[in-house]
Amino acid sequence: MILNARTVGMGGRSRMRKFGMLFSITLICLSVFIMAQPTQSAPEHERTTQQSSVRGFVLGQIIDPNTCSITYDINRVNQALNEIQPNWVRVNLIGASPNYGCPDADAEYTKVINAIKNANSNIIGLLSQDFMKDLPYTNYTSGNWSIYTQTFAAEAQSIAEQSPYNMIDVWEIWNEPDFLAPLNETQFAELLVEAEQKIAPVISGGVTPGNPIPYLQNVSSVLQTNHGISLTQLVDGIGIHPYTIVGYDSNGSNGLDDFLYAFNQAFPGEPLYITEFGWAVPPESQVMQCQYLIDSYNLAIPNQNVQAATWFQLEYYNEGAKEWGLYDINNQKRLAYYGLQDLTCPNTLPTPTPNPCSSSNANNISLSEGVDNICPTATLQYVSRGSYGVGTNCANPTASPSSNNWRFRADGIPAGFEPVLLTDGDSAIWRKAPPCDSVSRWPLVATRDVAPGVGNTYGWTIDVVGWPGTLPTQGRTYSLTLRNGGNDFTISTIARP
Repeated sequence: MILNARTVGMGGRSRMRKFGMLFSITLICLSVFIMAQPTQSAPEHERTTQQSSVRGFVLGQIIDPNTCSITYDINRVNQALNEIQPNWVRVNLIGASPNYGCPDADAEYTKVINAIKNANSNIIGLLSQDFMKDLPYTNYTSGNWSIYTQTFAAEAQSIAEQSPYNMIDVWEIWNEPDFLAPLNETQFAELLVEAEQKIAPVISGGVTPGNPIPYLQNVSSVLQTNHGISLTQLVDGIGIHPYTIVGYDSNGSNGLDDFLYAFNQAFPGEPLYITEFGWAVPPESQVMQCQYLIDSYNLAIPNQNVQAATWFQLEYYNEGAKEWGLYDINNQKRLAYYGLQDLTCPNTLPTPTPNPCSSSNANNISLSEGVDNICPTATLQYVSRGSYGVGTNCANPTASPSSNNWRFRADGIPAGFEPVLLTDGDSAIWRKAPPCDSVSRWPLVATRDVAPGVGNTYGWTIDVVGWPGTLPTQGRTYSLTLRNGGNDFTISTIARP
């Protein structure tokens, strides 16, 4: 297990600071003398975690950031800890800063952290924009941003030195800096520098599909220019949020594998923390959610760089139409809950049955209302199962993107829908104009009414368009799937050369 060996009086620090600006010339000389001795030190990022010990889940919201009200049930948390026995739990420390003003924050986080530690689990403590209350960070000028980062780091240190927060094993700085809570590369670099001086160990906040590697490479360039240190020298690991689609019929060929491959190539040997990954129900079924979880862990566990993989998330809160939790909106356990226990889905999983409202062949599917009005609507969904890629080129559909990539194209879409250009590993549907809208990060669903007694046949062709460049792996298989009434129909399979 990765457990902090904390030094008394160091505010929870577990290692010497990495960059020279923190030391005097005398200490630098002393460190050079020590390094010259015959004694060998362990590699800085030596992995000590057992491969099976990456399982875990996210506690996304303990406290409502707007009202300071309690939004979780400690009994469900304890139940999950006892039954799942996770190796990692990621806790979003909303309002934990002393200046936030939530009167019950310390008491609630004490309950949660003690419960997690009593279950012998490690903790990832997330410090993001809701950690402390201040002026909106997006309104900060570059000059004021340094004030914000210094205050942020000082507030982080103030809790890290006290119980219960001194039991946190890894500190994650910011949540999705490239997407949900966007910071430019300079802002994120300076925030990491300030935080790393006050608390440890530190990992960079989870980045999302899109352009995560160029974003972090730019962060590293800023660090080199301003502080003479790279990102991997500064932090103890990189947080990632590989929200890619894995289908139950994918046989392991999915975007997560290539996402990890890309990070292993860009940041070789750097510990990776999958601090969020998940699949919503709806639009997917519980069966597919559970299998997605298992497929993902089967890819993450053998990866030597993966330290933790925490499922998003334990229970429902403020998720709207999409539910990600291991508990559903009625606080009932989903199949994925049991899947996280031993990485197998229960034997009672329902077997998909043929849909009486549709038929399919290699290039089209017929959707009709069926008998006795039992099929008033039909849903078409286009799901690609392929490798991780960066970006799409929607402005000119016939042009090659600047990055090495593969792309699917579907033609002959029903009236009112437009072709969607997909980046491998993402999911989207045939949807309304504009036809060159960027691909959604999440699976979406569209419905078309079918008039009573009327059959509709939709046809298409599929082109796989490839561009020059080295791809991580060969021999992958991709499938085009239509979803109707909760059942999948794979209508075409294309193998990569």
